[in-house]
Amino acid sequence: MSVEYIKELASALCGDIASTGENNIAKQLTSWNTQLDGIVGELSGLEARDFAPAARALFVKSRALLANGVADGTQLDYYHRAWTRIGSVLQDLQGTLDQFGNTQTSNRSFPWLVDPGLKAIVERDFAEVVLKLFPSGAWKSTVVMAGSVAEAILFDVLTGSPARETRARTSKAVPITKGAIAPVEDWKLASLVKIASDLALFDSNRLDMFDVSLREFRNFIHPKKEVRQAHSCGEGEAYLAVGALISLCEHFDTHPPP
Repeated sequence: MSVEYIKELASALCGDIASTGENNIAKQLTSWNTQLDGIVGELSGLEARDFAPAARALFVKSRALLANGVADGTQLDYYHRAWTRIGSVLQDLQGTLDQFGNTQTSNRSFPWLVDPGLKAIVERDFAEVVLKLFPSGAWKSTVVMAGSVAEAILFDVLTGSPARETRARTSKAVPITKGAIAPVEDWKLASLVKIASDLALFDSNRLDMFDVSLREFRNFIHPKKEVRQAHSCGEGEAYLAVGALISLCEHFDTHPPP
């Protein structure tokens, strides 16, 4: 199925809006509304799942904004602002439509993970984050799962082999319990991030990003903490968490841990 004709319709209306002066908008309202209704009708026949994962949420949002249309008003400046916003959405929509039919799966590999069992879990859960949870707008689940995947990655990087665990235990950042190093299975994401930084597996800038984007939001798995912080886990937090997770993976792609 081709969506090129929808892009052409969007481009034509977008260009018409951009080239029409405020004083001439009233003459175009009937035509613009008819064109917009036609575009929305065509978009209604498309499914978000048929877009590339990263474009699904954008498609759904654009379609909803266009479907809302422009309410009736009496002032030209109102129509000018409203249709300018529609034009901006139509402009972005054209790029989003380029991702239609690109339903690739996550083919990310993790060659620097050494524990086969943990690697399989990371591959499965990473794909769930980027292909299902995030594109579908499940923001809290995205954040929690992204934190869980990051925790698994760092756990392998630091303890996946005897040599890695021995090195990790030399860090000044290892958690201490009752005067002794805590068992590795008790090392949580916050400690893993600090140990990795202490061992120079990534720099302080990345430490700050991972610490804020993943460690804190990972705690949203505890509802009482979310209530205490009076801070909901929404789209912005999900973008931060997924961005930090992908950045972590890309960093180890170019700087494989020993």
